[in-house]
Amino acid sequence: HTMSQPAPTSYSDAAHTATIAELLTQIIYATPTANRTLTMPTAALAVAGISGVAIDDAIDFSIVNLGTGLTNPALVIALGTGGTSVGRMQVDPYTGGIIAYLSSGSGMFRMRFTNVTASSEAYVLYRIA
Repeated sequence: HTMSQPAPTSYSDAAHTATIAELLTQIIYATPTANRTLTMPTAALAVAGISGVAIDDAIDFSIVNLGTGLTNPALVIALGTGGTSVGRMQVDPYTGGIIAYLSSGSGMFRMRFTNVTASSEAYVLYRIA
């Protein structure tokens, strides 16, 4: 069984506002040197970017943090207008502690659409892994 995997999206070492097209690549990665904010699209833009989207439709995507160093720079997820969140909205880099690893360096998210009506669009962003 195979699936289509678009080319992943790579972000520069800066704050960034994601587009729905970038989220639809399913894999986003960055190598931050300091904490960086990754803002999700507004609910209106997310709904507009997916043809035929309906209430309870969802998309999944992963964010990979390739940061290193003593500061352990995080990718901090902020929500666009119309978005709410469930779970930890920060992806820490892969770091090792004395006994156990503190972070895998990646996070998986699900954006579930809860309203697709014009001017009332809404989504919930879940951290699922």
